[in-house]
Amino acid sequence: MRLLFILLVCVNLLAGGCADRRTAKEAFDNADYSTAYELFKPRAEAGDDEAQNYLGVHYFLGLGVKRDLHKALQWYEKAAIQGNPEAQFNYGLMFHNAYGTEHNMTDAFKWYYASYRQGNRNAELYMNSLADDNLLSPNQIDYAKLQAKQYIANPVVTEHGSEGTLFRNRLQTGSVQ
Repeated sequence: MRLLFILLVCVNLLAGGCADRRTAKEAFDNADYSTAYELFKPRAEAGDDEAQNYLGVHYFLGLGVKRDLHKALQWYEKAAIQGNPEAQFNYGLMFHNAYGTEHNMTDAFKWYYASYRQGNRNAELYMNSLADDNLLSPNQIDYAKLQAKQYIANPVVTEHGSEGTLFRNRLQTGSVQ
């Protein structure tokens, strides 16, 4: 009986040791950025879009790694192309603010739009800001929206009328439909 108890305690300790290893997201949420980075990196390299976005965040903010906007841009791009709405928003911010790349409002709008169509409300605010501030022509908006369609993996927000109508009207009248 005592031997069985010792065996169970050992198995529990071994299992507990494995269970003690936090997930990458748990490590990130607990500000253990070096551990999170090490756990996300193999997943990102294997093509996991969530992990790729997190590596972008690590490099963008310098969390557990040296800050590198070019690497952040590269990881965001990998995840954004796969349809990750958070990465698409982050990638749009990179173009909007010229972080690691040149200003490109059409590309910023394209990635915001893809993210917005997948339910990211922050992307909607930034998209509206670009339209309200007349930073893009109606043709640029239409073009960006058409380009974005290939990156919308799980649309949850439907179109408002024909392509470009919502934002073209915002630009022409300054009002929201």
